[in-house]
Amino acid sequence: MRGCRDYKERSRRPTPPCKSPSAITVGAVGKLDLHIRETRKAACLAPNLPDKLECQRALRRLEAQRDEAWRSYDGASREIDRQKDALLDEISRRLQQQTAQELLFILRWCLV
Repeated sequence: MRGCRDYKERSRRPTPPCKSPSAITVGAVGKLDLHIRETRKAACLAPNLPDKLECQRALRRLEAQRDEAWRSYDGASREIDRQKDALLDEISRRLQQQTAQELLFILRWCLV
């Protein structure tokens, strides 16, 4: 039962707000995975059915958070890839040089 209580205490702590979509990291998903493993273990070791039920509910919430964090990370990663592709296309376009001849001036001279 200790795992469920520990999770509740940790989940009450304020989390810093994300400054950008790319702030979601794989590390955050890994931390959620660790909490999920701890909660599963606590659910297995729960001495009675109400405690086990409480741990199972906490486990479902954690899994939903992990899935949402992964979706956010994946979406941010795809957006970054799109931006990289756009920048590469822009650089490629700028590197294509066009040569053209244009008459700027005519110089005529003679020897006397």
